[in-house]
Amino acid sequence: MMGTTAPQQVIASFNDYPPAQELVERLAESGFPAEEAQIVGKGLRTVEQVTGRTTAGRATAAGAAAGAWFGSLLALLAVVLADAAWSSVVVAIPAGALWGAVAGAVGHRVTRNRRDLTGVHTLVAHSYDVRVPADRADEVTRCLRPAE
Repeated sequence: MMGTTAPQQVIASFNDYPPAQELVERLAESGFPAEEAQIVGKGLRTVEQVTGRTTAGRATAAGAAAGAWFGSLLALLAVVLADAAWSSVVVAIPAGALWGAVAGAVGHRVTRNRRDLTGVHTLVAHSYDVRVPADRADEVTRCLRPAE
């Protein structure tokens, strides 16, 4: 239903996403085509859940891991594309890890006290509207009524 210009009607509003999702699932279970429903978040904001501080050890370890991956990628490309020896993979992984560790440690030292928090960013909405095509809103309302 992406890109549709058909008028939509709000049939319910929720403060959290799960109840909006449950409503759409109930509609689908009652035979309403779920692809015609929309869940629209309003009042979007980002929330960062702080998970800790970046220590020199964490920055060094993260750099080492990234360097090892990069080294292995370059070595595998050399083996496949340039017919290099497989032993180059054995050499490239620790070399990449060493350079990555140094880069991580130096990067942490340079940005000390300015960017030393770690966290997970999430996009959340203030509320969630469940919308359906306006010409089918009455049908949806009937689907949601409890059986008598």
